[in-house]
Amino acid sequence: MKSIIATAILAALVSAPTVAQTALEVLSNKRGDTIAEGLAIPVTQQVVVTRRSLLDNGDTVAVVDPVSGARLQADVLASDRETGFSILSVNGANFQPLTFSASELRAGERIALLTAAEQRSGFVLAQLDGGIFQHDVSYAVNEVGAMVLNRCGELAGWNVDQFSGVFASELSGSEVPVDAKGLSALVTLLQNNQVKISIAANACPSLEEEADAARQAAQEELERIESELAEQQAELEAQRQAAEEAAAQAEAEREQSEAAAAAARDAEAELAAREAELEAQRQEAEAAQAAAAAEQEAELAAAAAALEAEQQAREEAMARAEQEASRKQQLTLIGALAGVIGLVVLLLVVIRSRKRQTALDEAKARFNDVLLSGHDGGGNPYRVRIDGGALRQAENGLVIGKNASQAQVVIANPQVSRTHARIWVEDNGLKLTDLGSSNGTQVNDVPLQVGQVVALTAGDKLALGGVFLNVELLD
Repeated sequence: MKSIIATAILAALVSAPTVAQTALEVLSNKRGDTIAEGLAIPVTQQVVVTRRSLLDNGDTVAVVDPVSGARLQADVLASDRETGFSILSVNGANFQPLTFSASELRAGERIALLTAAEQRSGFVLAQLDGGIFQHDVSYAVNEVGAMVLNRCGELAGWNVDQFSGVFASELSGSEVPVDAKGLSALVTLLQNNQVKISIAANACPSLEEEADAARQAAQEELERIESELAEQQAELEAQRQAAEEAAAQAEAEREQSEAAAAAARDAEAELAAREAELEAQRQEAEAAQAAAAAEQEAELAAAAAALEAEQQAREEAMARAEQEASRKQQLTLIGALAGVIGLVVLLLVVIRSRKRQTALDEAKARFNDVLLSGHDGGGNPYRVRIDGGALRQAENGLVIGKNASQAQVVIANPQVSRTHARIWVEDNGLKLTDLGSSNGTQVNDVPLQVGQVVALTAGDKLALGGVFLNVELLD
């Protein structure tokens, strides 16, 4: 685990500063020909900084666009002989500016040199007088003007001549240590020319600070890994114990299964023996039962035959006796029944005759006069009163008709027949029947058939041919 911390710290110590771009190429031209080349660093989208000495003998200057390769014309905003810088404004540019460091260079700090082709890294070796630092990052003659980046990829200094303190022009760092200087003078120059630059909010951490941070992060990562390992070990231990318990339980279940299987085999063998014994007993019992049944069946057959013969003789004797007794009894009953029936019939005739006469007398006693009133089809009125005494005395009733010689109740109308209808009193009340009239008889708008008997009550409507009458029973 300690190797993890060491690896993280070592990575922090040796990590080189990086940015997403390289330095820009600057061309100094005279009458259309390039007479000097160097490097420029973008500080805004359209402003770059380069070595002043590159522009001394030229009449125009251009900056190469790193994306399109186009040569963009530039104007000199300011040149400073003391620092050796020139500030250029590039027409139509859209560069990605670098951020200025908020801290100075420090001895032992890891740095990089930003050139047009690459970034080469190394270390600040020592601090000399006048704020000049020695570093071991080499550059070629045509790369003078290259800027120094700190570990955070921020602009931290530029290469200078140790004795003049200005931008180095003829030095080659490939043979001797190269000198660099901080950017405070450049920042002042840019601000005096109203160039708005980006300065880091915080100082870039030193190697020791970075190492401490890396050590802390590595320690936290180590603790996290150790915690995860402890949890995994605990989980593995729990799984191991669970597996052992499951194995023990499986072994116990296997032993129980084997014991149960052995017991089942023993029980099966015992059951087979018992079944064989029972089968032998069953066969023996069936044989004995069959013999006993055959013997009993023979005895029962003989007894049944004897009983059947005796029963048949007894039944024949009883049948003869019953026939004789029945014949005598029938003759006696027939004679007695004939006498009883004769008496009953005579009694019923007498009773019925008396009841009929009584009912007739009662009905006749109830009726007084009957009034038939109404009109014919021409509106002529008719009013006929039937005498109740005559109606009660007439055994066959009274005839209704238009002819007085043939009818007792006369209704003089051509539509009425000579003997049109008969009216009488019966046990059920007043009765009426049609005697075969020419124009018919209706009671309550219902025609009567010849000889049909209907009852008349108070309020009935009687039609005799074309004469329409209402029936009233007078008190």
